[in-house]
Amino acid sequence: MAECLGVCGGLLGRASDEEVEALRRYGRSVGVLYKLVDDVLMYSNEGAGKMRSNANAVSVLGKDRALELVEELRLKAKKELEMLEEKYGNKVLPLHSFVDYAVERSFAIKYGDATASNNADSSANVDGNKG
Repeated sequence: MAECLGVCGGLLGRASDEEVEALRRYGRSVGVLYKLVDDVLMYSNEGAGKMRSNANAVSVLGKDRALELVEELRLKAKKELEMLEEKYGNKVLPLHSFVDYAVERSFAIKYGDATASNNADSSANVDGNKG
């Protein structure tokens, strides 16, 4: 889906074929990155706040390899934006920011009727560390 969004954005913005392909690769990297981070977060939080599935990247690759792939995909997605920066400058910053968000995000964990988010005691980042 992220790949489609990148391509559609490029087509609507009348990007060149080369730019559309860069956006396609960016979208593919971000889509896989986002799902991989979801899997790491579920593993780190023992599935709290998310539907747990037995089939995920961490169970297949292990947490350390999954985290290595997260960083590889982050770098790959940002590399695809370099060509666009030459032409579009700061207009590409939101795309960089989304890559960082996909990696650094955490999600709310429900405790009974209350929901805690962005709280050092209740949220874990992608590394599984509190804070």
